[in-house]
Amino acid sequence: MLQCASSNGGTQSRASLADLPAAQRMASVRNTWSARTIWANSSVRLIPANAYLPRLGPLEMKKLTPRYREWLRRRSLYVRMRRGLTRVRYAEFTTLSGRRLVKISNESPIPEILCLDRNNEESLVFFHDLRLRTIRKASGRIKPPTSKKKSRIGWVRSYTDFSKVRSITPGAALILAAEYDRVRRNTGIIGAINLDKWDKNVLSTLSQLGFFELLGFPGDFSPNFEGGVDKNLIYIAPMRCGDNTDYREAADDIRKLFLEVGGDMALKRHLFGAIVDAIENVKGHAYGNSDNVRNLIPPLWWFSGSADPVKKILTLAIYDQGQTIPVTLPKKWPLEELTAMFAGAFGTQFRANTDEQDGEAVEAALRMSRSSTKLPERGKGLSKILNVVRQCPGGRMRLISRRGHYIFSDGRGRHLTCSTPLLGTFIELEANFSNDGGENG
Repeated sequence: MLQCASSNGGTQSRASLADLPAAQRMASVRNTWSARTIWANSSVRLIPANAYLPRLGPLEMKKLTPRYREWLRRRSLYVRMRRGLTRVRYAEFTTLSGRRLVKISNESPIPEILCLDRNNEESLVFFHDLRLRTIRKASGRIKPPTSKKKSRIGWVRSYTDFSKVRSITPGAALILAAEYDRVRRNTGIIGAINLDKWDKNVLSTLSQLGFFELLGFPGDFSPNFEGGVDKNLIYIAPMRCGDNTDYREAADDIRKLFLEVGGDMALKRHLFGAIVDAIENVKGHAYGNSDNVRNLIPPLWWFSGSADPVKKILTLAIYDQGQTIPVTLPKKWPLEELTAMFAGAFGTQFRANTDEQDGEAVEAALRMSRSSTKLPERGKGLSKILNVVRQCPGGRMRLISRRGHYIFSDGRGRHLTCSTPLLGTFIELEANFSNDGGENG
């Protein structure tokens, strides 16, 4: 029988310890003996607490492989579902091949309002999270039912439920569509969750932009807008994209937008020239010689515009996913000029390897008096675009590049550095051709 030494040097049988209440028994053993045990001669004996034991190092565990870690995660989810600890959620998944029922998990949050004016921070957080979740190539597919297992239901393990969005502006819709265009080009795996539950006005905005054609839906696909649709929706030009300076399709759309708002034709020509400069700026500087995150980011620009026939407001926007202005600024301009610019305009020292000066960097790019190519036919780049906006009635401009923002409104401009970066550059120009002014949210 296993014997245990007592606190007074005697012995105490296991049976006598078992006769004690559980709390007293554990306290007696804890006070007298170490919790460590050793194996010797196929018997176990407790080691006195004051006995010397070599220091034991940390347990050496084999590093889990990604494949085994994923297997453990899925097994844990399966066990939880079998035990009723996790409720399986179902949704309708719409793709170019039709609609079907799927199981869903890992929902990514999305704000109710996607707008860079009224809900700037939450919108930027969503776009930033979307890029990080979709930058790697996806694998897998939604398997169709087979003859052996007709009830098989596939999984969608990472998704965004757009039925929660109540409002989206054309500028935010352009960024959203451009991000999903990148996903489609890289993976070809794209679809919509619970499309019938989406807000009607959100559906209308995305439909005019060409978002559903982008998803690969049939050409005759058109959401049901019966009931609950704002009759005063603005006209939105279809999204255009390209990898060069061929902007003929974009030019045709801009002319249609001009017809919706009327106004001075000379100013419209200046606005058209500003968009052309923005497209050329993307082609010349946004992507450069970078590998674009292992070629997962296509070297494209995306353009769209909108016109409000009632308020006479014209909005033009262009977006790219390349190197941002704060990144390319030190590459385009000599350090001496940047140092002088920051000291004179902002009263601070220029620092290249930081994102805390992104607001100042964006305004510095707008202040530069010449193009970095030093070619007279290229004009003044971003500064020329700002000058065009100054001449327009009710002219407004929003420029976002990484954490830097520059907003021009009411004849004044200001810069700021936000906490969440936009992984690209977004330029939005606005002109109000009505007599009483107005704003476009």
